[in-house]
Amino acid sequence: MTVGIFLIFKGRYDLKGQEKLEAANTINNFVVVGVFLVTVINVFIASFSITGDPSVPLKGPITGGTP
Repeated sequence: MTVGIFLIFKGRYDLKGQEKLEAANTINNFVVVGVFLVTVINVFIASFSITGDPSVPLKGPITGGTP
């Protein structure tokens, strides 16, 4: 969410003047670092997420007819 807010500020920032250019570069650096961190965290979540054993069914076998 923070990266999205920085992206909004980055898109609305006026780049006229050296002072404003330096501030825009700082916001850009925060956005790049934020996107990198989000990507790394998502890769770790996907890599180490625990899933059930696919060979074991979650429910009993489906049988036809009456029991």
